[in-house]
Amino acid sequence: MNPERLNSVLADIKRTQVAVIGDFCLDAYWMVDTKLSEKSVETGKHTMPVETQKYSLGGAGNIVANLVDIGVDRVFALGVVGDDIFGEEMIRMVNSLGADTAGMIVQKTRWATPVYGKFYIGGEEQPRADFGVTNSIAGETEDRLAAALEGVLSKVKAVVVNQQLPRGIASDRLIGMLNALAAKHPEIFFVVDSRNRSEKFKHAIYRFNANEAARLCGREQPPDQGVLLDDVKAFAERIFRTSGRPVFVSRGDRGSIVCSVSGTEEIPG
Repeated sequence: MNPERLNSVLADIKRTQVAVIGDFCLDAYWMVDTKLSEKSVETGKHTMPVETQKYSLGGAGNIVANLVDIGVDRVFALGVVGDDIFGEEMIRMVNSLGADTAGMIVQKTRWATPVYGKFYIGGEEQPRADFGVTNSIAGETEDRLAAALEGVLSKVKAVVVNQQLPRGIASDRLIGMLNALAAKHPEIFFVVDSRNRSEKFKHAIYRFNANEAARLCGREQPPDQGVLLDDVKAFAERIFRTSGRPVFVSRGDRGSIVCSVSGTEEIPG
């Protein structure tokens, strides 16, 4: 890409509106000072005294934050939170970025705001406390999310769909609704970033990591094992031939592979 084209792309970003629908999560960091620990009178066990705490957006929330950071004109956030203090904090944080949160739905039963609670002792992360692992999206919530997305489609040029959680918003029924909207609005770019349900999404531009691309092509690849460059290219080309849409495969610090009508290109890390 030459400098003129790059400058044109960066300028276009500032005139672009994007909707993000997906699994909004919080990363919670609790810094423990064991020197302040005391024995609980009630249980006889030592406490985990949290000296400092901080919270950041994860999942679809991180995508919203990144879009805001690169200067997207307007971002619409659509997701589900629980009727709890973490849900309130989630919406507050997304609001503070300037994103539109009218599509953030509170499901009052069978849903806890997804949180990754990370205890740190002496700078080392301890076993994590995960919230929201038994969530179940309600039919009414699915309907409200789909209606909220349809309501903003006339205002956006792209929709980013994030599936991060095994028990998140991406039910078969909601995915079907999203596929129908993508088919109905071919003028809008639907970009799917799915951890383990990619094959369910249609009419979309795919963004995978190499292991996800391997899985979609029928090869289970352990997460701790890398995928050879030639294999990544073959997977990207195979997925592109099936979907007819551009495919992006990330390879960590080794860069990315992009496959489109222009061919297959390697982008160095």
